[in-house]
Amino acid sequence: MGILSLDQFKQPVFLGYVENRILPKKYLLDALSDHDKVYDLTFDYDVFTQTYAPSASITGWNAGAPLRDKQGFKTLTQEVAKIQHGVRIDEREQLKFMNPRVQAERERAIQKVYDQTDRLIEGVKDTEEWLRAQATYNGAIVYNSNNIQINVSFGLTAAVAAATAWTNRSTSNPLDDIRAAIQAYKNANAGQAPVYIDLSSSV
Repeated sequence: MGILSLDQFKQPVFLGYVENRILPKKYLLDALSDHDKVYDLTFDYDVFTQTYAPSASITGWNAGAPLRDKQGFKTLTQEVAKIQHGVRIDEREQLKFMNPRVQAERERAIQKVYDQTDRLIEGVKDTEEWLRAQATYNGAIVYNSNNIQINVSFGLTAAVAAATAWTNRSTSNPLDDIRAAIQAYKNANAGQAPVYIDLSSSV
């Protein structure tokens, strides 16, 4: 009989704690990102290869709709990866769970595991946010650790540089630079304006 036999570590209780844990810090990119649940080990997604959608045709009544080819996008299939880490519970800690001298000793040992779990959850969320930041700010995800290599480029357009650094308050034009960046985004995204612009507190 191990620690997993304790009610506090049975799957419904422990998994519910992990899935509903409110972390002490906010993840900006997580809040702005789309989330899609996958129930398989693989997933499909469409990659658009043309900037603008083809124009529709004007037709007469009872006429069929002209069919477009699918050259504008392609479907890719990828495999779901795991993000994980853990801590080992040694024999001395397990003795406190299974044979505590007093009930408070067991409760303290259980709380210690939950505290370690909080740190593990935060570490997973940190890694997810780091991957989102790479994709958002660099246009690519590059990872090489634990014999896992990821190198994905999203083919984003080059960043628009300010004509004059904003630290030069007398001659820089931040609003014009922001307008130019928005226009560059529109040019690369079929005329759609960005939904959100993130500026640092110093800006």
